[in-house]
Amino acid sequence: MTKNAIAWIREDFRIDHNPALSYATQNHENVIALYIYNKTDFDNKREAQKWWLFKSLETFKSELSKYKINLQILAGDEVDIFSKIKKR
Repeated sequence: MTKNAIAWIREDFRIDHNPALSYATQNHENVIALYIYNKTDFDNKREAQKWWLFKSLETFKSELSKYKINLQILAGDEVDIFSKIKKR
């Protein structure tokens, strides 16, 4: 078992039956869930869709905290963010 894991959350905000979270929690001591908000993906979306995303992430973060999983929300381009993470 390795110590740390990052589970990249894209559109699946389920706690139950979430294969990525399940694998991460079973194979790592510490799990961080990461959601990357890429503004370009939402440029042509309605405000209601952006509101729904905000509320869904808020609820998801609260639910994850019950399992001691921290949800980090970063804004930017996915490739750039993962490049920075890899360098660390």
